[in-house]
Amino acid sequence: MRCRESGPCANCPWRRDSDPGEWSTEQWQNMHATTGERGAEAPVGAPLFACHQSGEGREQACAGWLAAVGADHLGARLAIAQGRLPAEALQPDPDGPALYGSWAELLAAKTPPGEPDVGW
Repeated sequence: MRCRESGPCANCPWRRDSDPGEWSTEQWQNMHATTGERGAEAPVGAPLFACHQSGEGREQACAGWLAAVGADHLGARLAIAQGRLPAEALQPDPDGPALYGSWAELLAAKTPPGEPDVGW
């Protein structure tokens, strides 16, 4: 259910060192729909953020998203409780790449200059 067992891919949007320019407005909006925060978790029925490297129809959860904000998604926590995801998927790898810790932090750092306000 998780795309990369070895952690986030090189151009994962949750990595601090990835390029935000390769993501369309629609992809940013889809990503936002998957992301909650402490006290306002994404509900059980909210989609999991799929890794862009997983094929359509075979989507798997993004390793960077899980490690960065997956704990704030009730569906991801349910998947762990049901054994469909390993609990360690919700923890950043201390030897892995630096990740954003919240949607607000990611968005503040990666919104391209001049990008229209789309209600995020």
